[in-house]
Amino acid sequence: MSTTEKIARFVVDLELKDVPEKAREIAKGGIVDALGAAIAGTRSDAAQVITRWTRAQGGAPLAGVIGGAFKTSPAAAARANGTIGHALDFDPPLPLLPVLLALGEAEKVAGQRVLEAYVAGIEVQAKLQNGVSTKHAAQGWHSNTVFGTFGATAAAAKLLKLDVPQTRAAFGIAASEAGGLRKNLGTMTKPLHAGMASANGIIAATLAREGLSSAPDAFDGEIGVLRVFAGAGEFDERNIAETFGAPWNLIAKEIRIKPYPCCRWAHRPLDALLPLMRTHNVSPDQVESVECEVGAHVSKVMTYPVARTALEAKFCLPYCIAVAVLDGRAGIGQFTDARVGDARVQALAARVSVIHPGGKSEWDAGTMLPCVVRLHLRDGTTLDASTGAARGDRDNPMTFDMIVEKYRDCARELLKPEQTERVLALVQAIESLPDIRELSSLLTFEIQS
Repeated sequence: MSTTEKIARFVVDLELKDVPEKAREIAKGGIVDALGAAIAGTRSDAAQVITRWTRAQGGAPLAGVIGGAFKTSPAAAARANGTIGHALDFDPPLPLLPVLLALGEAEKVAGQRVLEAYVAGIEVQAKLQNGVSTKHAAQGWHSNTVFGTFGATAAAAKLLKLDVPQTRAAFGIAASEAGGLRKNLGTMTKPLHAGMASANGIIAATLAREGLSSAPDAFDGEIGVLRVFAGAGEFDERNIAETFGAPWNLIAKEIRIKPYPCCRWAHRPLDALLPLMRTHNVSPDQVESVECEVGAHVSKVMTYPVARTALEAKFCLPYCIAVAVLDGRAGIGQFTDARVGDARVQALAARVSVIHPGGKSEWDAGTMLPCVVRLHLRDGTTLDASTGAARGDRDNPMTFDMIVEKYRDCARELLKPEQTERVLALVQAIESLPDIRELSSLLTFEIQS
């Protein structure tokens, strides 16, 4: 049996009763986090662009656009909502929520099947990513678009009840849709990557349902997905295809949730810096300079030595460090064009040194490298702190209560309190919902200027 068929059979055969309760709860946390990121993201410039563009394209009014107060076709809604959800760089777990909302609303899908689709999508994407080395990222591919397309396709196939041949066809179609380059990190196209992955999944699954043919073994062979994107010898088919449910990725590795709206590689330094300042009661005026010791791969992703815009700031480690020192936090308010333009922030960012000991990279080492932050104070004192896995990462997960707190903070200014809590209640009881149209309707709100 080919790798493609094994993956397709997992998607088709998956039933919620077979998913451990802990995995279901982690999945709900991921959905809550994605909802918060999307609600807050509606005010971003990228969200305004994609919403205007989507409205102008028209389309059958079947699925709502978050914060857009209008409906369009499922694929168009997913593309918009995926972009909106990733616009602040909170990067909710995988580009799955837009697929669930768009197809769930258009097809009037029961909540139980929606949760099954989320689990299917996250397990497929995670197994693919876990089964390949980091060389694909080093070569410039953006994994959230490449492998996110296949996670979105798995979720869409599950929602549409495709059979195994149809699901294999959907993966074949998706194989020619997948892409996305890290070159676009720090621009509005970066969140569009997530929107494209979400739309790709719906397009692939719906075309497969209509009978469009494709290669039935997209993941296999010399010119299959794994060989093309990962490279020869850089993937393990057994680890991908023969470990579904053994273990469940949702339990073994949980899912990544970002407490800060910036590049993931800035999170470990921020996790070290902020407690260090609080513990020693350091005021910004005391700080002369900062050293940040991280792996060389960080500067290959966070490519902006100086930030000129809010988008660039999310991929500028000196800026992230400087604004956190000055503000004592790294939230949505720290990543605005106005804050980036502040002379005091820029002056401190110029005194932040990023150091790569020995030029080592985690992409080459295959393991976590040290992360150390050193504060050099004006009185000659040096304070330092190191950290392990970033908060919200797989080895240091956020609790459900932490995720809910983040969600409420994201929704506070855009939804009424009763709407905020109703959305949360619907997700917590998703298995019992006859369909998810009420959830979609609560999100299709109009942004007040």
